[in-house]
Amino acid sequence: MKNILKNTALLIFFSFALTSCVDKWLDMRPDDQVVLEEYWTSAADVEAVVASCYRYMITDDYMYRLFYWGELRSDNIAMDNANTDESNLWNVNIQPDNGITRWNSFYQVINYCNTVIYYAPGVMAVDQNFKEYELRTYLSEALTIRALSYFHLLRTFGKVPLVVKPSKDDSEDFNVPQNTEKEIIDQIIADLTTAEGYARDSWATTASTKGRVTKNAVRALLSDVYLWNQEYDKCIESCDKVLNDKINEIILLETDYLYSKAFYEGNSPESIFELNFNSNLTKNNVTPNLFGNINKNISRGHLKGSASLINAYSLSYDTRLKSTLVAKYSNNKIEMTSAIFKYEGQKVPADFSKELYVFRSASSTANWILYRLPDIYLMKAEALAEIGETSNLRQAITLVNKTYTRANPEIDSLKFEDFNTAASVKKLVLEERRREFAFEGKRWYDLLRLARREGSTANAVQYILPNYSDATLITEKMAQLGAWYLPVNEAQISINRNLKQNDYYNSIYGTK
Repeated sequence: MKNILKNTALLIFFSFALTSCVDKWLDMRPDDQVVLEEYWTSAADVEAVVASCYRYMITDDYMYRLFYWGELRSDNIAMDNANTDESNLWNVNIQPDNGITRWNSFYQVINYCNTVIYYAPGVMAVDQNFKEYELRTYLSEALTIRALSYFHLLRTFGKVPLVVKPSKDDSEDFNVPQNTEKEIIDQIIADLTTAEGYARDSWATTASTKGRVTKNAVRALLSDVYLWNQEYDKCIESCDKVLNDKINEIILLETDYLYSKAFYEGNSPESIFELNFNSNLTKNNVTPNLFGNINKNISRGHLKGSASLINAYSLSYDTRLKSTLVAKYSNNKIEMTSAIFKYEGQKVPADFSKELYVFRSASSTANWILYRLPDIYLMKAEALAEIGETSNLRQAITLVNKTYTRANPEIDSLKFEDFNTAASVKKLVLEERRREFAFEGKRWYDLLRLARREGSTANAVQYILPNYSDATLITEKMAQLGAWYLPVNEAQISINRNLKQNDYYNSIYGTK
């Protein structure tokens, strides 16, 4: 963290390379090696640093961790054994020197956000053309991106350093201790509450509206935070703001257009917030390298979909199967190939014949979706199920049916008579989230949220056991809630004397 903060303090060098579809505003390039205090003289300077907040979210390092941290250890993923950081993570053989536990890229993004929040207000005094509404818009973006980054860190490590001011010079103390979860959550909610008031409803283009912070993007993230924090009434209230927004309405795609519009083209009508890529500027190197792409001659290595995920779809011949994994249907049985199709696919087959699958061409342009309308439906459904009572359970099933019936158009909708207890509805929502969001970086956090809520890992661990040959060993390793988080990387501890290893890992490895 020290090197990231120090380098940003000494100079600002922004190499912008994001999609030209987002109003081409990210193509602005300030002069190299501009001294920090001399830089903030115009609205264009503020714009450029805000652009860097987005630009550093789509770096490979940040993007890989969105997937690794939120998905790799879940029941969606199967791997061949190999002595790599990702296989060790998947095998629950996680040591503090595992490179995936490095959080540098997240604090790099956070520091750019902190820089905007600290310096941007002062620009109004030197640039008379810089209006307050513009300042508020930029602040909403920085606050939201900072909150999003901290939310991922919180759910991955439990406790992390909470840094809300930029590093301005070498005189500052870079040895920042971890904050409690409550302190981090309180900061995230405060940031998002302010951002909601400041954010724009929409932008001039669809790509900008989906790829930059809007009020609905803030509300989606805030709903997620409230759900994590078990503030269910507030989660529902925030979800309803999105669902009731008729001016900037988010529309659920029809069955036949889900894959082509949401995952191949991107910026679909049901999208709320996603990271945009463009083949001429910044390419998405992560999904082809993780999932594989036969058109790009990239194999999928050790990463593949799990058998239990196939079973989750095949129980109802769910159409999401063929847009998630390469599979085929023959002799009344779905046969899996384990190859991940989501994001890297171009054309979904009309049936389950493998020969009809078409992958993306040579360019890497898959956008990474952070939130879409099904998130809102299923977060609200989960909150309603947790509150309980018959009326809430009925509402929850209605919301689950939004995505379930889209994926199963020839099957009757889910009925309350079949899910008439809080426990059964909670399980239904969790299973539907798995089917809808497979490989989107959400499943591990869903299971961890379950374990936190129940105060026990007993039920959550049952979901991941089918992936492993030694169920007893995995059960023992994952018995403590602390094992569901990651250790602080030993390199971070070596340069920050105030960092402490997370309790669970400290009991195993100690603090070096």
